[in-house]
Amino acid sequence: MPFSLTTYNVLAQAYSTPTRYPQTPGPVLASDWRQPALVRHIVALDTDVVCLQEVEDETFVAVQQALGPLGYTGYFAKKGGGKPDGCATFVRQSTLAWGTVHHLMYSDGAGTEGDSGHLALVVLCAYKGRPLGLVNTHLQWAPPGTPPDRQRGSRQIRQLLQERGRIAPDCEAWIICGDLNVTPASHVVAV
Repeated sequence: MPFSLTTYNVLAQAYSTPTRYPQTPGPVLASDWRQPALVRHIVALDTDVVCLQEVEDETFVAVQQALGPLGYTGYFAKKGGGKPDGCATFVRQSTLAWGTVHHLMYSDGAGTEGDSGHLALVVLCAYKGRPLGLVNTHLQWAPPGTPPDRQRGSRQIRQLLQERGRIAPDCEAWIICGDLNVTPASHVVAV
């Protein structure tokens, strides 16, 4: 039987401000409404793997408290550079066997500027006894028309693909998901 996977940018509370979202009713942006609604939505999805981006500490704890009793193991990795959010991955243990966890901090400054703090959360697990690499990432956005060599997201995905062999040389199957901040026709997807 196949397994199911959800990837979802939950929009960090730190970024959910009325100035950024002036058309959204204020109560919907408030944490006391958003967080319980988010947790209910994630539980209702009932997928075997849940990969979340823009997760803050409080959100991870709330989701973990809801999914833990349902048989999930979760892990949270915070972005660097003082950012308030990161990536969280939850795996239903009856479907996939949890293995090791790796953080890949992107070296995406290209030597001309500081690194962004963005990361990939890599969970090595097993599905039906076979190794599987699950990657949950949030690539940095670049304006349309930015040449690929000037896009941090392009540098990030290339680094991720290069690092897979070092992280898990024997893993033949990989799922890379997350908020890639691109369209299906982008250079990042082609890579």
